Amino acid sequence: MGFTLSTCELLDPVIVALDGELDLNSKDPVTACVDHLVASGRTAIRVDVSRLTFCDSGGLAVLIRAKRQCEAAGGSFGIFGAVGAVANLLRITGLDAALRLEV
Repeated sequence: MGFTLSTCELLDPVIVALDGELDLNSKDPVTACVDHLVASGRTAIRVDVSRLTFCDSGGLAVLIRAKRQCEAAGGSFGIFGAVGAVANLLRITGLDAALRLEV
């Protein structure tokens, strides 16, 4: 399965939707997207992970980086929609709380 990313910049916070497998091989588009948003002053970001089917340590690292980047710029970061294996991974690692998993 591949990976796609889409954004809805008309909303505040900006919604970034991830679809597919977020891993070491697909993390670069997320990093580039967050870099662009924060550089443009859009520092309130929520990531929709409801369509993620897989996430590994590289994927978790990019989400943690995004959170730190938003907060360092005075904004906020959160994720929502986690289900299945992704929700379990976030819960087991304790990142559901750290990344502000919203229901």
